[in-house]
Amino acid sequence: MPTLDEGHARAAMLSASNYSIGLHTWAVSTTRSWSKEVKDETRRKRRLENEVRRQMEKRQELQLLRHEQDSMVLQVERLLAALNNTVTAKTMSEGGVPSPEHTMSGAVCRLALESDTLRSENVELRQKTQLLSQNWSRLHQVLHNFAFFQELQLRSLSLHEASEWISCSERSESGWRVNFSNGEPSFHFHPFTRGEVDAAMACCDVDLAVYSPCAPAVGQMFGWTVYHAPVRRARDNSLVAHARFTTRVRCSLEDADSFMKTKDIRTLPLLIKPPNWSYHQRDSVNTQVLQELDVDTHVMVCNIPSHVHTRYIQLGRRLPGIKASGKRLVSFFLITADSSSNARSRAAEEQHDVQWITEAGTRLALTEVDETTIDVACDHWSSCENELHREQLFVFWAEFACKWTEMATRSTILKVGNKGSTYLHA
Repeated sequence: MPTLDEGHARAAMLSASNYSIGLHTWAVSTTRSWSKEVKDETRRKRRLENEVRRQMEKRQELQLLRHEQDSMVLQVERLLAALNNTVTAKTMSEGGVPSPEHTMSGAVCRLALESDTLRSENVELRQKTQLLSQNWSRLHQVLHNFAFFQELQLRSLSLHEASEWISCSERSESGWRVNFSNGEPSFHFHPFTRGEVDAAMACCDVDLAVYSPCAPAVGQMFGWTVYHAPVRRARDNSLVAHARFTTRVRCSLEDADSFMKTKDIRTLPLLIKPPNWSYHQRDSVNTQVLQELDVDTHVMVCNIPSHVHTRYIQLGRRLPGIKASGKRLVSFFLITADSSSNARSRAAEEQHDVQWITEAGTRLALTEVDETTIDVACDHWSSCENELHREQLFVFWAEFACKWTEMATRSTILKVGNKGSTYLHA
């Protein structure tokens, strides 16, 4: 009968075998993916070279045709000039009195010369028009590229960098108009005071205390322990979806914290998922930084486009601390925030094609275990329309956890770039 140590050894061998198989499968799939990318790039370069060669051949053919045209025009001009000289000489030899026949011949000659002159001027005007059209097309492309570069810069920056990039020339203490790049309805924003931000954070602490699940974990999912407990608000009996995901990651707290502070604004988690909305629409979401109260506190607006736009003002805050056990802790909050001034502004300017969300949030807590390991706890909560919407939100949050795990595992194995630079991503 096998002993307990033999059982442990067999389990360890089985675990190592499964890890080796998983690593081999990942390596094969990655190699295939890279091979496909290399082939696609080779085909793209070949198509580009063929296109360049065809354009050069067309350009040479066009130059040859223009040369032939110039030669023919020059020949016609010489013939017309010779004809005009002949008519003039013949008229002068006959006493300077042109006959009707000579007069008609001279008129035809003059018309031919004028026609040739007009034709030449027409060609010159056409060339100038084409040149102006080409210049305008280039200018339009430059302006388009500049606008795209501006949008790309805004969408590819961290919160702090985006705060510095956005112009503040039209902003004032009484508020300003917030516009969106794709023509979504604008709105008037009143800046938050420090007291309003602190009040929103205090409400978040209360909500987390209420939403924290008391029931045991509902299961495991891709290395995450999952808690899922819908809560009914006492004041209006409305349904609030809540889920917590916890896991342990081999990554230092410094690396994780450094990455989160420089995280691309486009990869921030969404606080709400509209019903029947899919994650492949993520690139159409517009997130703007409206205020930077300090390097760790930002006020943003997020617009999820649809026939009825889902929109919310969110507060982002990084909060470092130390637990009672002496372990270091860094929490990252994204919560919906509102103020009386902004609420009054929305009421005065009713927009039927915009739905404002005022209750949702995410907290990502990173707790140091040792120098190379951290515990991760991610809380999500949001108001929801019905049970189906609550289930869709849970799936949406589970996707967030899976993407997080995927990037963390990939970074651990490949060690690409700066240490820990891709451990946290969603």
